[in-house]
Order: sequence, then structure tokens, then C-alpha cells
Amino acid sequence: QIQPDGRITSHGHDVAGVAPAKAFVKACGFSDEFADKVGFIVEKHMAISKGGAPSPKQVSRIMREAISAGVAPDMVWWIMEADASGRFPKPAGMPEAVKQAQVMAREMSVKFGADKGRMKGIVDGDMVKACGFKPGPIFRKIIESAMDAEAEGAFSNAQEAKDWVMSRSWQ
Repeated sequence: QIQPDGRITSHGHDVAGVAPAKAFVKACGFSDEFADKVGFIVEKHMAISKGGAPSPKQVSRIMREAISAGVAPDMVWWIMEADASGRFPKPAGMPEAVKQAQVMAREMSVKFGADKGRMKGIVDGDMVKACGFKPGPIFRKIIESAMDAEAEGAFSNAQEAKDWVMSRSWQ
């Protein structure tokens, strides 16, 4: 849709573009696995652009999801830059919000080990068990929520992390 100021918008194209992108990649002879990675990047390429300044929680989630999908988190930032660079009348280059996300992501890569193909915070399965929880689906919820909280600075050591886990009611 062309806006009165000349901008072209296509709300929802990130989600709507997943199936056609995957079909195109498969038609070019690439594997389903590769098509799934492309689909992930297409779906996430607007994740920062939609909400202004990124939060550590938002960046942490994008990174975890990217790693889980087998995609290097930097790929997501690069595609965000490419998408933004094709938007007239905005100048080419990485939007400020994406630059901020990339800086946070680099810091988190070191802190959480994302540069090693995984993300691991202070709270892990052993700590969750030590807090009295039995292994099950709640573990993932607790660990992922704790990583978001750690990214936002809610705690910085094991005791604070354990206190944080124990202070929440987990359903």
C-alpha cells in the first residue's frame, strides 16, 4: 500500500511471506531444513522494526529462537538492515533500533555463550531442581523466563537467580 507521504507499507508481510519464501527456496532445489531457516528469517525480519527501541528481553528471545532454528543471530540483524535499506524515503543502512539490538546481542553472545551455538544463563536445570521443581515442561518456561530476566538485569549471581526463581509463582 502506498501511503500519502510516498512510503510503501505491507503490514503483516513478515508472517505472510514465510510460506512463499519457503516454497521458492524449495523450488530452487534447496533442502527443507534450509527452507525452514529462510522461513524463520523472513518471519523475524521485522521483529525489532515494529516496536521502536529494543528491550534486552526482546533481543534475548530473538537470539534463542534463531539459535534453536539453526540460524546465526547476525543473519537476522543483516536481513533487518537489508529490508530497511530498501524503504524509500529512508536512507539505506541499519536502523538505529537494529543497531541497538545488535550491540545488545553481541554482549549477550558473550554473556550467555551464544557464540558457541547455545544460550545458557545462570538458571539451569540443576538450579530449577534445587528449587524443588520436578523435571517437566515447566523447566523450559522457568529457564527461558529467567534468561529474559537476567538479560534485563534482574539478577547477576546464583543466589539472586535462585531467589528470583523462588519468588515467582509458576503455573
